[in-house]
Amino acid sequence: DRKRGFFYILSFIIFFQLFVAIITQFFGIFNYFVIISVNIVFCIIILVKFRNNNFGANENQGNIDNKFKQIKIDWVFVFVLIVLFIELYSVHYNYSGKLVDINQYIKEVKGMNYAYPYYSDEWSALSFAKYSIETGKLGFVNPLWHEFYFPNPEFAFHSFISEIFLILDLNPLTGISILAIFSGILICSLVYFILRFNEIGRFGSGVSALSVPYIVNGANLPSIWYLMPLTLGIICFLLSLVFMSIRSFKMVIFTSFLTLLFYPPLFVLSVFSLSFYFIFLDLSKKEKIKYISAYFIICIIVALIISFKLIFGSYKGFD
Repeated sequence: DRKRGFFYILSFIIFFQLFVAIITQFFGIFNYFVIISVNIVFCIIILVKFRNNNFGANENQGNIDNKFKQIKIDWVFVFVLIVLFIELYSVHYNYSGKLVDINQYIKEVKGMNYAYPYYSDEWSALSFAKYSIETGKLGFVNPLWHEFYFPNPEFAFHSFISEIFLILDLNPLTGISILAIFSGILICSLVYFILRFNEIGRFGSGVSALSVPYIVNGANLPSIWYLMPLTLGIICFLLSLVFMSIRSFKMVIFTSFLTLLFYPPLFVLSVFSLSFYFIFLDLSKKEKIKYISAYFIICIIVALIISFKLIFGSYKGFD
C-alpha cells in the first residue's frame, strides 16, 4: 500500500535522523562527512535487504506497466498542496498585509520579502542548531555564552533540525523559513489523510486541510507559519492519529514516543487520545493493558532522556 507506506517510511526517517544527530553530537563527531556517510551506508543496507528479499523479482515488465496505469492521481489533494504552498510561501517571500514593526507601530506592507524567522522560539532554535553545526556537540550551552551550561529540554528538536540544515547545506538563518513551509504543508497533508482514512470525502477532507492555516496566529498561540518544537511534535502526533486510523498499534506507540520527545507538553493530548483509543477498541482486556502500559513506559523513558543532563551531570567541559 503505497499511500500507507509513506507514513511508515516518514516515521522511521524522522527517528533515524534524530537518532543519528543525537548520537553524533553526543560524541562530538557531528559534521557533514560523518552524517552523509552514515546515511549512505544506511541506504546501501536498505537496498541490499530489498535485493536479498527479491522484491519485485517475479514481476515482468507488463505487470509493472499495468501497475503504473492503475495509479490514480488525487487531484483534490494536488490542488490542496498547490494552495498551501502559495499561502505558506507568501508568508516569508511575498507578504502583503499588516505587521508590527520594532517600534510597536502597525503598518501596511505589500509584497514584502523576509526570509528570516518571525517567532522568538525560531531564533533560539537556529542559535542552538548553529552551535551544534559549528562545534559538533549537543546544544546544552547558552548559544550566546558558550562557556555557560544550559539545561535544554528541547535538545531533540534542536539536534534534529541542525542535522537537516547540515545535510541539505542550508544556512540556518534563512533555511528555517524553508523548513517551516515544508512542515506546514506536511501538517495540513496529514490532516487530509487522517480524514480520508476515516472515510471522509475528498472535498470535505480538502476543505478541512485548507482551513488549518486559518487557525488563529498570535504572540502566545503560534500557527503553522513557524518551525519550532511544537511543529515537530504536532507532526508526530498527527502521525499517531494516522496509525490509529489504520489500526497499526505498534506504530501508534512508536510515534507517540517521538511526539513526547520533540514536545513533551503534548502529553496532555497524546495520553487522552491514546488511552481512549485503546479503551474503546475491540481488543481483549490483556491487549489493552499491554499497549497502555507500553505508552506509560515510553513516558518514563522520555522523562529520563530529557532530564539526563540534570541527573547525571553537566555537559563535558562545563561546570
